[in-house]
Amino acid sequence: MGEPTIFDMLFSSAWGIFWVLLIFNGSIVVHELGHYLAARWRGLKVERFSLFGLGPKLISWHGKDGVEYCICAIPFGAYVALPQLAEMKALEGGAEPKEKLPPIGYADKMYVAFAGPFFNLCLAVVIACIGWYTGYPSNSSGETNVVGYVGETVNVDEDTVVDGPAWKAGLRPGDEIIAIDGEPIASFKEVKEHITLGTGRNDAGEPSAVLSVKRGDEVLDLTVNPVLKLDNSKSGDRMRFVGIGPAETLTVDRVLENSPEAQAGIEVGDVIVNVDGTPVFGGGQYLDQLSANVGQPTPLVVQRGDEQVTLTMTPQEIPYNRPDAHIALNADGPTAFWIIPKYTQGETGDLAATTTASKLAVYSLDPGEGFLKSDGNWFVASVNGESMGSLQQFLDYTQAHQGEELTFALTNADGATITRMLPAAATVSLNQPVSTAHAGFQTKSDVIFIKQNPLVQFKEHIQRTFRTLGSLISPKSDIGLRHLSGPVGITTNLYRIAQFDWRLAFWFGVLLNINLAVLNLLPIPVLDGGHMVFATISKLTGKPLPINFIASVQGAFMFLLLGVMFYVLYFDSMREVGYHEERRAWELELQRRIPLEFRPDRSTN
Repeated sequence: MGEPTIFDMLFSSAWGIFWVLLIFNGSIVVHELGHYLAARWRGLKVERFSLFGLGPKLISWHGKDGVEYCICAIPFGAYVALPQLAEMKALEGGAEPKEKLPPIGYADKMYVAFAGPFFNLCLAVVIACIGWYTGYPSNSSGETNVVGYVGETVNVDEDTVVDGPAWKAGLRPGDEIIAIDGEPIASFKEVKEHITLGTGRNDAGEPSAVLSVKRGDEVLDLTVNPVLKLDNSKSGDRMRFVGIGPAETLTVDRVLENSPEAQAGIEVGDVIVNVDGTPVFGGGQYLDQLSANVGQPTPLVVQRGDEQVTLTMTPQEIPYNRPDAHIALNADGPTAFWIIPKYTQGETGDLAATTTASKLAVYSLDPGEGFLKSDGNWFVASVNGESMGSLQQFLDYTQAHQGEELTFALTNADGATITRMLPAAATVSLNQPVSTAHAGFQTKSDVIFIKQNPLVQFKEHIQRTFRTLGSLISPKSDIGLRHLSGPVGITTNLYRIAQFDWRLAFWFGVLLNINLAVLNLLPIPVLDGGHMVFATISKLTGKPLPINFIASVQGAFMFLLLGVMFYVLYFDSMREVGYHEERRAWELELQRRIPLEFRPDRSTN
């Protein structure tokens, strides 16, 4: 397939933005619509209804009902101005009334305040019904509670490797997780959620969780001590992690030519059952078995129709990536450039050899972008006037002239040429290719569509919401305000979800509206629940609360709310920076990959 066109990218972006506006902003508009309709029903004065946006008005008009309708400059949210609800001015956009208005009763306040969250729940029901009809894309591995992979070691961050918590606790592939900390588990999606939001700790204060697993006819309670794995390099988020993956069925969809499996006689439609006497529950475990048996004849059992067939294969290692050169601007500095070979005659020859003729593509990292910003669109034509035809030639020349200034002549696909002077303190080092065992087949896609009725969806999302709130306020969890998502995190996640599959936007919409309803009903001033508390206190005491008191409390909590919002916004933004850096690093890593192909000259056995 070719590179995506500008039209493709524009359509993709527009599609994602459409769903953000429809689901996210639409949910806020529906919330405000609830306040608006309840106010009209109860005969309250409605001064203004912003149908879209906050801030200065861009377009406004007055309806026959006397309400000012408008579209505002800040493309986020909506609001209703209700001058008779003084305690709602802080969030609902109210202003001091221009006319003397009659006071309103307790029921009026309760109806109007409750209507916003109620309309969100109604919208959640509508979206859930649509999702019930369309189904939500998932896969069999996400819907199973059987363990397919257990890491003997896990990476806590880029520089730290520790023993796998689940492996140390005795968890093994094939175990069925039936409960975590006493709560029943039905799918692997729930496993990650329960581990991440867990609040258990042992006597030493370390994170702890009890996994109840079924192994054969036996039920075991295994105590696991999760590690805090770095989830985002820029935000610094760390989440509880135990190092396990779900079981998956390895059904062969295509056999790669000359692979060990092809030579053993594997066929399309075969299901991998057993390698070297060990039952296989997933791809990660299968690769571990291959790595453990490289160069050794190994029995492979497959399910073929109604019978099991035993084959014999000899796993082999093949190069995983190309060699590349790292350039630092000084001896102690970080990598500023990667030089990655691009083969001019197609992907032929020994792609793992530095001597193979190639063009040398330049990829700049942060320290080098002041010299040259390049994502592989510039190539090293010569160094000090000497042409470069292979990575080895480049390494030999720079090694021979170490400690000297080097003049790089660079060209691009358009034939343009530029020069850059590399300082004498710069260093060049070789990053050797890695060889590893690969599966010699591709598996069938196991995408399935989950059609849950709205009651089931509501139950799961409400449990998820309260589980998150419980973890947030528990001093024993590792979840804090910094892990919450504000408008930036919500919209970017919805944007990516919609680009992946629009049906998932409905799933997200149900969760979002339930969250909006629950959070707005919390008894916190400036939220709908706070307004209801104020009204109830006034009702019980028989007299209205002093306006100055309401204003002071509202102001204090508004200040706190804005502080939390800016705090969350900061980490949301850092999370996005980290996401884009990780995505760029991944795309750069893909440039080093060697196309998966089994050939005699590529085997390292």
